[in-house]
Amino acid sequence: MDEQTDGIIWRRCENFTTVDRGLFGDKKALGLNARFRFYRYERGDFFKPHTDGAWPGSRAIGRQLIPNAYPDRFSQMSVLLFLSDDFEGGDTLFLVSKNNSSRPARNQDEAEWVPGKDTGRWRALFPSRAPPLTLPTQFRGNRFGSEVHHPNRHALRALARPRVSLNSTNATGRPRKPMTALFPFDNSYARLPDRFFVRLPPTPVAEPGLIQLNEGLAFHLGLSPERLKTAEGIEILAGNRVPDGAEPLAMAYAGFQFGGWVSQLGDGRAILLGELIDRDGVRRDIQLKGAGPTPFSRGGDGRAGVGPVLREYIVSEAMARLGIATTRSLAAVTTGEQIARETLLPGAVLTRVAQSHIRVGTFQFFAARKDVEALRVLADHVIARHYPEVSQADKPYLAMLTAVIDRQAELIAGWQRIGFIHGVMNTDNTSIVGETIDYGPCAFMDSFHPDTVFSSIDHRGRYAYGNQPAIAQWNLAGFAQTLVPLIDDDGETASALADEAIQGFVGRFESFYRTGMRHKIGLAEEREGDVALFRDLLTRMANNKADFTLTFRRLSDIADENPVANERVSTLFENPAAFDEWAVRWRKRLAGESQSAAERRSIMRSVNPAFIPRNHLIEEVIMAAVEESDLTPFGRLIEVLESPYEDQPAKERYAAPPKPEEIVHQTFCGT
Repeated sequence: MDEQTDGIIWRRCENFTTVDRGLFGDKKALGLNARFRFYRYERGDFFKPHTDGAWPGSRAIGRQLIPNAYPDRFSQMSVLLFLSDDFEGGDTLFLVSKNNSSRPARNQDEAEWVPGKDTGRWRALFPSRAPPLTLPTQFRGNRFGSEVHHPNRHALRALARPRVSLNSTNATGRPRKPMTALFPFDNSYARLPDRFFVRLPPTPVAEPGLIQLNEGLAFHLGLSPERLKTAEGIEILAGNRVPDGAEPLAMAYAGFQFGGWVSQLGDGRAILLGELIDRDGVRRDIQLKGAGPTPFSRGGDGRAGVGPVLREYIVSEAMARLGIATTRSLAAVTTGEQIARETLLPGAVLTRVAQSHIRVGTFQFFAARKDVEALRVLADHVIARHYPEVSQADKPYLAMLTAVIDRQAELIAGWQRIGFIHGVMNTDNTSIVGETIDYGPCAFMDSFHPDTVFSSIDHRGRYAYGNQPAIAQWNLAGFAQTLVPLIDDDGETASALADEAIQGFVGRFESFYRTGMRHKIGLAEEREGDVALFRDLLTRMANNKADFTLTFRRLSDIADENPVANERVSTLFENPAAFDEWAVRWRKRLAGESQSAAERRSIMRSVNPAFIPRNHLIEEVIMAAVEESDLTPFGRLIEVLESPYEDQPAKERYAAPPKPEEIVHQTFCGT
């Protein structure tokens, strides 16, 4: 369908194909790897108005929407396409950023500039790691003749041209820095409207010092561990220096905390530095946690203590090794400052890595303000960056909701499978991408019981282990409610569709959970009675205070042996006969499996860890660091947890449950 505005016909192009060579050859291909549409330019409160002639000798030829594009390059970039006839080499196509900031580009990933002209305040989006160019099929090849009745066919000819020479200076006239930036940022969230965040730098600290650098993660992110360990790198990790290409900001969000609504939360002690693309092509946020106060701090100091930082580093990296979706920890640094909590504690900053820091509470922030436009922008950003596969659905926002539900169902099933308790499952701690985020008073169970709670602020057990699936569904219902205005123009229809999607959470969770638990007890084939079998084991474990992790690990070791070996597990039960009775039925069920005993043992050992970050071990690490400035226990523990499913005979104490005097009954948030 064509639209006409200001005498220009805007034709919507729906069919696409990939061109092997982009505008800048192999290194400089344009990142438009999905729909390529031309629309009339629509004004909005976060789009600056543009007209023909906005650039001397140029005319606007369209607006490129990229919520459906390659998600790891131009997530939710909305740009104008400009055509100019008076530059050297003939027609040249420019992609101009939506905000047209007067700030010059700070690295080559962020912008490139066409030679021979003062580009002024226009920023072109020509990243060096972009995917191949995609063009409408009707404009393929080198011929754009009279058979193509499109007012902008010359622009499309320019798109097909393989190379454009680039200037060696940036918009200020200074030489462009070589591609040696410590963090090769490629930011997308910072391109969203200003009401999504507050821009501010981290607050410097007195004397930064490196505690730990996650060198493997640094390499995967395309970073140099050696440079990160230099004085410059440590200053960046502490917040004392803002690296080139960073656009530091604190994100706005709201949320339900322990069931009570809080209309404005936001990053009260975290600063998002920017985003980069890892070696797998996945976009990752780089955030400093404990980086100082922000407008969202609500009177807090914006700092973190070394104890909570070490806890998050240990647990998040253990979760990654255990195979649970999670944010990661790139580095922990000391600040040389004391922070005031119940007592004075040494301060620290954690560098957190995430696929995204967008939360259910981010959507609730705008829904509470009835800002439907912002909801749509945010949803389009999430689809482009995290769920591009839903963009072609009849109802993409409903499809996005279903995808988020699926990821959360899988995540919570993973938590239940390894005995993890988050502790603060508020909607502002519920990730849209299905990662475990915000490790505060989290903990792993020792003795199993579904009512187990560790968080010192969870007085009523709202977020107990056994409640986690239902709480996840409750949080997702809040997410669904924010999407109702987007799902369908008819409110009743939209509500019914959203409710149907939420009701599907239970089935998805149960499917993930049943599969995981069957594998934990050695069952590869699904049969009637399997659910009752593993639920009966859990009941017997709860009644007999059996250690969750050791029970399943030792079960792996006796699955291919005779009943005499039961003692290895039954001694974990207060009443050993409770396990022996169950084991009779279990072995009978195993006899009906087609897999060999060796195969079964291998599968069970791959899902039943020998080592978890037990609470008393974490407390031991924190006490040594805080009271004695001794980080040796920290280093030893993270080394053990790098291989949680492998036997480590010399490390048996890290697998053992706590002695009675070592049991940790409460964990704390750290704020």
